[in-house]
Amino acid sequence: MSRFAGAVLLASLAFLMSVASVQPMHAQSLETGIPPFATVGSGPDQISLADFNMHFAFPALSRTGRLRLNFATFRENTGWTPTFWNGTSYQWAPVFGLMFSPIGDAVYTTGTGTCKDAYGQNHTYNQWYFSTFQDPQGNSHSVVLSLNTSNVPAPRGNCPGLTDTETAVAGDGSGVTLTASATNPNLGSVVATRRDGSVILPPLVNCTPTCSVPRPLSGVTPNWTDSNGNRITYYWNNNTYTLSSITDTLGTTALTYSANGAASASATYTSPSNQSVSVTQTQKQYTIQTAFGCSGIAEYPATSWYMPDKITYPDGTYYQFGYETLTGR
Repeated sequence: MSRFAGAVLLASLAFLMSVASVQPMHAQSLETGIPPFATVGSGPDQISLADFNMHFAFPALSRTGRLRLNFATFRENTGWTPTFWNGTSYQWAPVFGLMFSPIGDAVYTTGTGTCKDAYGQNHTYNQWYFSTFQDPQGNSHSVVLSLNTSNVPAPRGNCPGLTDTETAVAGDGSGVTLTASATNPNLGSVVATRRDGSVILPPLVNCTPTCSVPRPLSGVTPNWTDSNGNRITYYWNNNTYTLSSITDTLGTTALTYSANGAASASATYTSPSNQSVSVTQTQKQYTIQTAFGCSGIAEYPATSWYMPDKITYPDGTYYQFGYETLTGR
């Protein structure tokens, strides 16, 4: 049994001292995961010595292949990032890492814009602001990418045109690029390309203003494909927005996934002894909020949030999570 120090529930003085400034969208004061070229210490948790983020990885299944399939749950103690939402203001948003993350996700907020065309007519259009791509290892890569669906005909006045496609390169030296497109009035596609040339069609997390669970883009089956066409596919239950199964590069089902709402989830696979076994994560509800007091950033309101309580392995061993009342560590 191991004891885990979890994500922030309320602001601590140490965090306040670490926030130097806020930049548009990509200025994440702290990052989840282990960023490229990071110096880390300790164990079994990995602690980034740059920002003291504590990264825990709890593996469920690892399988070699043209693309290595790693299925694990990741948790961080970082907790919060200033997020630009609604096109007008910043608010703290929770970034606690990923739970049972097979593929990562892209984080965005939405808003609306208004403008006047050359004839003085008012128009309203949708906007998307992408701030982060979290990769399959739980590492966050900050990006600056915005789209809009304005299709006001010329002469537009002060109205923008439709943003067909926009590409942003992560500012952390990882080589990750995020490309998104818009079609009036919807989001069209989102693609993450890694330095090795592999391409991920990720599920999306909408943080407007409260972050949702990862959801596939409408009509898209999330997958990860390398430059030779080898693919790992992640099938989603469209009714509950939860993962249902993973198919490996050989086209066989490597793992099935089931969830009992937000209270628990299980990853089931075939063991080397040809037995069906499961890794199960249970969660408990806590009330989380911020009290950072940073100028220009709205506080995250008191919100009920499911946090990890226990991860149990097939042999009966487990990790138990506990949290402090005020700081949430």
